[in-house]
Amino acid sequence: MIKYPEYVDTDAIDQAFERIAQAVMQKRVEFLFGAGMSIDSGVPAGPQLAQKLLRLFFPETGVNPPSDSRLAEWAREIPFELLVEAVEASRGRNRADLTQDLAKLLLDTDYDISEAHRDLLAVCNWLGSPPVVNRIFTTNFDRLLDKAFGKLGTRITQANTREIVTAQRTGLVPILYLHGTIEESNYQITESDVFDTSFNSLQTMFRTALAEADAFVFVGYSMNDPDLRRVYRAYRSDIESRRELAKLSYVVGPAADSYQYRLGRKLWEVRGAIWLPFTAAAFFARLKAILETQGDNLVQQFIMQKYRLKTDEEYQDKVTQTSEILHISENDAIRFLAEAHTKTGQPS
Repeated sequence: MIKYPEYVDTDAIDQAFERIAQAVMQKRVEFLFGAGMSIDSGVPAGPQLAQKLLRLFFPETGVNPPSDSRLAEWAREIPFELLVEAVEASRGRNRADLTQDLAKLLLDTDYDISEAHRDLLAVCNWLGSPPVVNRIFTTNFDRLLDKAFGKLGTRITQANTREIVTAQRTGLVPILYLHGTIEESNYQITESDVFDTSFNSLQTMFRTALAEADAFVFVGYSMNDPDLRRVYRAYRSDIESRRELAKLSYVVGPAADSYQYRLGRKLWEVRGAIWLPFTAAAFFARLKAILETQGDNLVQQFIMQKYRLKTDEEYQDKVTQTSEILHISENDAIRFLAEAHTKTGQPS
């Protein structure tokens, strides 16, 4: 059992997890992954990555270079996207140089997937094939999500968005790189990149996900995360409209203490989201546990609500009838009933 921080409302957190679990079961959940998803694998992120990039601007071989502690101070103070732009534009450098340096920091090391990745995979495939998620989004540049899904996933960038439907039809999970990839040298990381409009297809898909998902979960972001700032600025109205439609948004990221949580909870609330103060590993471990222990009950509750069944007997009759009509097992009948929709999206 995952231990909750003592300062959270346990009932409210339990309710949030159960709602996300229901959305998983109904295939109405969407995930956007940030740097916090890769931290346990050792990938440099946030101030750590910023400090490494600053050392490129102030090489140790230069005249009187600043100390590491001074670089760490700047990494905390200067917005990440502005800092990267300064590094890219420093004397004698260009985007190709930045790409090469980012590849050394984020791609050249063979980072291992973490328990969070393994539990994410279990959640996505908890009913077997096809997966219970239609796709996942990320603003990361590392390869860990690709590595975690392996042959069960497929990388999607602006260059191959047309492959999404084919991937979904064959039971694969499209992994959409919302800000591009370093390998293709087509990515958004600097302040100027915010105004790049070449990623229109990915942006449209992200807006669609925001509009449709019953639960939209941002995993691995802090309040001042540069990627989240960029996403929030670009899709603020879309995120706020979710609240008007009674669709819930969640942000998963640890809190340092009760004071940060009390303030952060209100700040996320202003942004239209519920804060779940957990690491990515703790979040997916808890979500996986709920699906494993309550999965059958969640499916039954969903089917009963969907087909307006009032008793356990009516539920069992529906399952048996479907099994006999379609000549399939009762387990397959349950899955069919949970997934079946008409063209209008209502139960068949």
